[in-house]
Amino acid sequence: MIRRRSLVLAASIVALSSARASPAITNIRFGILRTISDGVFDFESETVRIPKRMKATGFRFGVGFDNPSCSPIEWYEIMHLPGDTKDVTGNFQHSSASTLRTRTLHSSQASVVDDFWFDEGDPLGKHTMELFVNGVLEFMVHFEVVPDR
Repeated sequence: MIRRRSLVLAASIVALSSARASPAITNIRFGILRTISDGVFDFESETVRIPKRMKATGFRFGVGFDNPSCSPIEWYEIMHLPGDTKDVTGNFQHSSASTLRTRTLHSSQASVVDDFWFDEGDPLGKHTMELFVNGVLEFMVHFEVVPDR
């Protein structure tokens, strides 16, 4: 009797886990973006060396991914900086002195590109960005912010 209950319980847990499984996202990329139209971006180049160019120049970098099933998803990013920043703008807010988190965003689009920019006082050096989709860490990238030459 105990064995049968355990099997039923295990089968229920597997079924529940499958029902809550995150939609598959694919083609995750990170790098420098170009503007397609107002607020719409695409990748100019995938790279982990990002020049520190200010927001006012129109420069953007970011992360993108495909959602082939067009399922409703939510995502956010956590950015680990090599030091504190003076200003926090856009979707970011401080989690700690050198960690920023975006607000949670929602989409059912087939392709998502999330853009970022630099403000005065943002640190140069090695950064890490984590992408969470439906609460699951899907992607991590280590990148370096270098002086704009």
